[in-house]
Amino acid sequence: MRESARRAAALLALALCAALPCSRAQTAQQMSLFAAMYNQDIIINADLFASYPQMMSGGLGFTSIIGVDNTNETAVRSAGGAWNTGLTCSNGATPPQRVITSANAPNVWTGGFNCTANLYGGLPVCFSWPVLPSSITKESFLIHLTDGTKVVPPCIGLSPNFEFNERHCVVLFGNFGNRLPSKQGGIYPRRVEVVKGARLKLVGPRGPVRAAGLYFKNKQSPYDGPTTGPVFMAAKLSVLTDLGEGITVPNFASQVAFPNGGVALYGKYDGGLGLWGQRYRLRLFYSGGMTPDGVRAMRPDFFSRFFYLVAEGKDDTTYLRHHRTRMIKITQPGQIYRLGKGIGAVKVLGLADTGRKADAASGVIYDNCYQEDYDNYIDIIVDASSAKAARALKVVRAYYTSEGYSSVYNPGGPGMAPTPGVRYSTPAPPQAVWISHALDNPKTVTWCRYNGTVTVDPIVCSKAVAETLPPAILEKIKPEPRADYPVIRPEELPDFDGLIFGIPTRFGMMPQQARHCWAALKAHCLLRACGTNMQAHLLRRTARSYRLQVKALWDATGGLWASGALVGKPAAAFCSVATQGGGMETTIMTALTQFTHHGMIFVPPGYSFGNEMFNTDHVKAGSPWGAGTFAGGDGSRRPTDVELAYAKHQASFFQLGQYFAKVVKKLAAKGAAAAALVGTPLDVRRAQLLQVAETLPSPILEKIKPEPRRGYPDIRPEQLAEFDGGALVGKPAAAFCSVSTQGGGIETTIMTAVTQFAHHGMIFVPPGYSYGQNM
Repeated sequence: MRESARRAAALLALALCAALPCSRAQTAQQMSLFAAMYNQDIIINADLFASYPQMMSGGLGFTSIIGVDNTNETAVRSAGGAWNTGLTCSNGATPPQRVITSANAPNVWTGGFNCTANLYGGLPVCFSWPVLPSSITKESFLIHLTDGTKVVPPCIGLSPNFEFNERHCVVLFGNFGNRLPSKQGGIYPRRVEVVKGARLKLVGPRGPVRAAGLYFKNKQSPYDGPTTGPVFMAAKLSVLTDLGEGITVPNFASQVAFPNGGVALYGKYDGGLGLWGQRYRLRLFYSGGMTPDGVRAMRPDFFSRFFYLVAEGKDDTTYLRHHRTRMIKITQPGQIYRLGKGIGAVKVLGLADTGRKADAASGVIYDNCYQEDYDNYIDIIVDASSAKAARALKVVRAYYTSEGYSSVYNPGGPGMAPTPGVRYSTPAPPQAVWISHALDNPKTVTWCRYNGTVTVDPIVCSKAVAETLPPAILEKIKPEPRADYPVIRPEELPDFDGLIFGIPTRFGMMPQQARHCWAALKAHCLLRACGTNMQAHLLRRTARSYRLQVKALWDATGGLWASGALVGKPAAAFCSVATQGGGMETTIMTALTQFTHHGMIFVPPGYSFGNEMFNTDHVKAGSPWGAGTFAGGDGSRRPTDVELAYAKHQASFFQLGQYFAKVVKKLAAKGAAAAALVGTPLDVRRAQLLQVAETLPSPILEKIKPEPRRGYPDIRPEQLAEFDGGALVGKPAAAFCSVSTQGGGIETTIMTAVTQFAHHGMIFVPPGYSYGQNM
């Protein structure tokens, strides 16, 4: 935990360095920290685009737009960047900066690059095998320019290609040429090489290999035109999987474009083309960024605008052998294309690995404000009725403007409103690429270190994803070996009926880095919706414990928050603290902010454990907020029998339905909070309005002269238990408030009210962001 404090101090120093002068050594230290957080050695299910390591591209993308004030139109246009004016979002929101300009601010180190940029150009270098992230150094590369100059790039990083199943490309920033055509004095990289003795490594079927000696030669500049833009170097068809999709390391990486994999956008195969059908991913691997104008995003619904596929079918109307083969153009998503008897049918669903699935309620709309990940990959998602039908897909064709299709630009493109007289990078040429089929052998590689041991198992490496501390820091703090529980991923949270989180503490609250914490998801045996009734029954799978780094997990749930996937999901927590008074209550209270923002229902046990809660004859942890234990300052103390009994009592609310099942059934029957749970809105017209009795003495009332009280009946404490019958344990509760000023207590007022609910074991039902865009 001392290391997490050091990291917090480092991040504070980063913020200060942004506003105040910092020494070169301080700045370099902060950059190295960010780079280490991005460049962790986790590769999961990444494609092998060739049978041997090679540099597949290394051409100049654009110049002078990295390291400019990208909030200032004049500054961007003066640097030769694009600026989209007049953009409007369909929902009335303010357009995000990334769809206005592709120019980047100087502080590129926040994205894992090792520099502060100053009017730099971009040069993506892509390999056939994924790069081992920790081996990335700027000294590994040497760029030979056409004027004879040799340049070591001042800046290098993995972004934006840092999903775990990507990582084939590194991006170099620096001064690598100008915008003149090559025949008019243009300067551009003629050769890009990995130098002899370089640290850079690629990961192949047998593990990491040195990349020294690999090179790429260029014959033209992106400003030669008319079509010298990005090209795709491979098109690989494989069975669709979500292994390695998404970004969870580092945990502060933007989630605005995620999840964006084929499974997230289109789901798993639904049987639409028959029992033997399957869903496939056709991954296109590009030499550079590709967007409609260099700025606006590529969208999932853009297949027919840029691409079509060619399949080899059979003409069933003739018996002449040499006339039976026919080439079939697949142009429209959603349409079934019959390829002939004995082959089957195919259907394109759309594009993936762009941005999130459209969902108006969460503000994701396929319009000019749509955001994507801007990396070097685009996936075409295809259903095929059989493997034979999938193999019939032969060629992908793109950007044939002569046939009515559009082309794409790298980030140096003109945007919607180009500046007169400025030369921008040119669009991509028409291109057709043979499809490589990886159906029997997926031709992928996985590599990571887990508990100090190298593994190539994707499932084990997925566990390594939950470790968000860089290896250098882990080596210093030498934590205990991790328990062999499965690791929970953010996208799995909606699959469970209820969630109980085990949380350690740091200064009385949920820590950022939590080496020892379990998501005790004991909710497999909760309630499921059966028709219109909520019925308690046991599921056939057993309760399991899951491993996570708890704050890092929550920081990666932006997509779930945006879609409302956790609204109405029951949640609770237990915790471990070092000492008495060291955060037994406040740790769970701070976790409540995560639950509330997601609209989850907080279910504290209150004092339902009985008389032992009031026993002060011995040391014991636990509170009305949840079970707990005292670990001691060195973590050596083990939970006592009483602490374990309380934990089992709390778990029984979820696992056996002895308590929580009744609560949710009651909610469903009465309608309170049922909008989130069973879709039945509460009839507010039947709500009874009561007010708390006046407790201020008359002399004070005379001085402050409050507004006259409304004529609602006063409520007495003994009446609280009468609503819906029974005591307060398990009774749903919510709150709204009035404050005099912005920031005058709108959150803390309700938070302090929740302490009353927790001590009574009442269920707190916050609305989260379920009100939608009006929030």
